[in-house]
Amino acid sequence: SGLRGLLGEASAWRVMGLVFERPRGAWHDELRALAAESPDPALAGLARQAVAEGTEARYLAVLGPGGAVSPREASYRRLGDPGQLLAHLRIVYEAFAYSPRTEEPPDHICVEAGFAGYLRLKEAFARSSGEHAAAAVVRDGAAMFLTEHLAHLAVGLADRVGFLEESYLSAAAQHIVSLLGPIPEPVVTAVRAAGPQLDELGSCGDGCTFEEGFQA
Repeated sequence: SGLRGLLGEASAWRVMGLVFERPRGAWHDELRALAAESPDPALAGLARQAVAEGTEARYLAVLGPGGAVSPREASYRRLGDPGQLLAHLRIVYEAFAYSPRTEEPPDHICVEAGFAGYLRLKEAFARSSGEHAAAAVVRDGAAMFLTEHLAHLAVGLADRVGFLEESYLSAAAQHIVSLLGPIPEPVVTAVRAAGPQLDELGSCGDGCTFEEGFQA
């Protein structure tokens, strides 16, 4: 990608990271500003949808602690030690000087999406400075991270949130999958074999939506 493409990808990942943060404080205002600045109509529309639909109660019901769907990569890994995964992510973040300001753990979707955007900005800066070797290192690191980490989380999240309801969260999860491009089939197979099956997710009874069940 050229510089313009990298900056566009960085902007898209920034929106995705913010959408998957808990809606509180200046969250709505930040998303409105990003929607107004985005040259991508689909991304701007998604940000506006999040502003219109996003509430802390809805977010917590779906993605909060004890919610219906996990927003964490460790939940979509059948094998392996979650502590080892978190330690590895911290090492990767430190290697690229990424220090997310959030209360969420390193494998949370908002942190991983934010890192993807950070890497695009870092590559763009290196290219604009003529540091081609550094840009290549960042590019290779981003390719590894997207395939080895974010793709696992994105596939699992999109499947499970989409099963529960049509909302800004399901739209955003699908958008992340599209941003990743072609995902290796072994990743998709592994994710769909891990974690709860879709029919094991919580339901609120006959004929009602997940949100109605939560509000009841």
